Amino acid sequence: MYTLLRCFAFSLFCFLFLPSFPSNPPTRSLSKEILECIEPALVMHLTRAYEALAQGRAKEAEIHARLASVPETLRVEFSFTGVDPAREEELKNWARTALEDWNEAQNVTRFRESLPGESSNIVICFYDYGMGRNIAGSIFWNRRVWKNSLGMQMELSAEIRITNRRPSGSLMDESQIRHTIQHELGHLLGLREGITPMMGGIPIHSSKVKVGFKETNAMEEFQAHVDSFLSSIPRTTQRKVPTVFRFVEP
Repeated sequence: MYTLLRCFAFSLFCFLFLPSFPSNPPTRSLSKEILECIEPALVMHLTRAYEALAQGRAKEAEIHARLASVPETLRVEFSFTGVDPAREEELKNWARTALEDWNEAQNVTRFRESLPGESSNIVICFYDYGMGRNIAGSIFWNRRVWKNSLGMQMELSAEIRITNRRPSGSLMDESQIRHTIQHELGHLLGLREGITPMMGGIPIHSSKVKVGFKETNAMEEFQAHVDSFLSSIPRTTQRKVPTVFRFVEP
């Protein structure tokens, strides 16, 4: 009986406090070519996630992995500073086309315009000489993770600034506006500067580049690896009311 009780106590301890490791660890591998396309900050988070998991810190591993992920849907709104009101609707339509270009390239509706009264993840701000005459666009993004009743949650937000004019002072045309927005969205999705013409500098007069296979493949392969890693993290459970094993009278 004493041996039986010891076995039961050990089994109860394991059930309550020890994590159960999954049978399907990450099977995807990332090539050097893919990693060279990804923003260093996201690669750093994934690296730290692996390090934390190897040391048994599953919660920390999940936080870093989620910081390297991208939400399925991102809501976008537009704002204008110093831009001729007569040009605003035209700029909006060009921006909508740039969003749709990314959606079509990914074969998923990741970007959509916010509905009236709906909060946005991304604000695309058009400026008239707002950032210096040699800068076509810039992005300020923020990733944060928190926990609620549904588990660990991740939010990605950004402000994308687009200039209205070329360095000469003439207005940017549609191809340049679309290229600049696609470029900044590429950074938002985790792509590094200069890996392709689309992620490189913008031509001074007009642009013919668009989202291509290299950009979408790098982003999708990296995110698939992050998703695989998240699914492999051991989940711990704790029974608040333990099951007890009682003595009974013969």
